[in-house]
Amino acid sequence: MLIDLKELTKSLDITIESLSSEFSSLRSNRPNAKMVEDILVDVYGSKIPVKQIASISITPPKEINISAWDINNTKSILNAIIENLKLNPRVDGSTIHVEIQSLTDERKNEIIKIAGKLAEEARIKIRSLRDSANKKIESEAKEGSISEDEKFSHKEKIQKIIDQINNKVETLLKNKIEDLKI
Repeated sequence: MLIDLKELTKSLDITIESLSSEFSSLRSNRPNAKMVEDILVDVYGSKIPVKQIASISITPPKEINISAWDINNTKSILNAIIENLKLNPRVDGSTIHVEIQSLTDERKNEIIKIAGKLAEEARIKIRSLRDSANKKIESEAKEGSISEDEKFSHKEKIQKIIDQINNKVETLLKNKIEDLKI
């Protein structure tokens, strides 16, 4: 087959993983370690993500606990969280407790719009990958490397893969919206 479907699938999977990662970093009504793990903290003379200087755990239903491995970093982590999340966590020794308040309906709608934009950007990337693959097939058909039947067969296979990926995008978006409405 002239189009490497494994390469196409791999590129599409990267797009889905990226979307999933972006969705998990969006705030919801449930605490999520992704909300704090990549916040950069000014320690040891450089900016380091929280996940590299502390352990992060979730205490249901609405709390994230961050335990600094070095108690001297607690204040720096606290300041970074206040600056980035605009929340007021409380400190207990080397542990920072971040209570996640319920989102207002207005804020939920804003996040749903952001999620929709992210999903649309993923769909655009998917269409671009599909169009590139189809152009390659058209080019091969014009050169006579493949027959018209093979061309249509390849395009059908590609479209089936694209449809599956688009369903994944829709499922991710639907799950994120449901997560926000809880």
